[in-house]
Amino acid sequence: MEEANAPPAAPARTKKPGRAPTPLLTPDEASRAADELIANADEQRATALGTLEVVQRARAQVLGREADRLRALGDPRAQVAEEAVQATESLAQRFRLQVNRVRVVPPTPAEGVVTVHGHVLDPGLEPVPGVQVHLVDRTGKRIRGAGSSTDADGYFALEWTPRAGRAGEAEPAARLRVAAGTSRVLHEEPRPRVRRAGAVEYTEIVLAEDR
Repeated sequence: MEEANAPPAAPARTKKPGRAPTPLLTPDEASRAADELIANADEQRATALGTLEVVQRARAQVLGREADRLRALGDPRAQVAEEAVQATESLAQRFRLQVNRVRVVPPTPAEGVVTVHGHVLDPGLEPVPGVQVHLVDRTGKRIRGAGSSTDADGYFALEWTPRAGRAGEAEPAARLRVAAGTSRVLHEEPRPRVRRAGAVEYTEIVLAEDR
């Protein structure tokens, strides 16, 4: 009897199809926003590293004055102070290198092209401007068009389009060479190596003392 007196069931509601949610950002806008965030983060990091460099440079000056004072007194601790100056200056220079690295905008990869960029530094880790950086083949011959010169920061960027060899030939390989002018070699990689097309390679080249 209870079933006969039960109220009729409500008709099922048909769910109307809704509109697809509108994205807040398009893929291009999201990519640009990400690039901007990364750039801002890199700039903040560069600023922080630059501040640390300034602090270490100031500390080296203070230590240098103390070393001069001790040396004038004939105090044997002068040598310890001089070593501290050298270590502090070296640390400051490493902060400077980090600033340079962070502020480098990597070249855009290109299909079929090898891109090599980086810095050339002297033994004291100071930038070396105005030297030639190029790729040479397995025989040591310069590869035409695959060269660059360093700027005031010791930075260079070069491109190379490897040519496919005939069947049975080894893959194209090259090594980096740094030269002053056309003949004086300052640095050269010990052996050529295959560099993959489409890749972007960053390197730091520290010249030897005897160069």
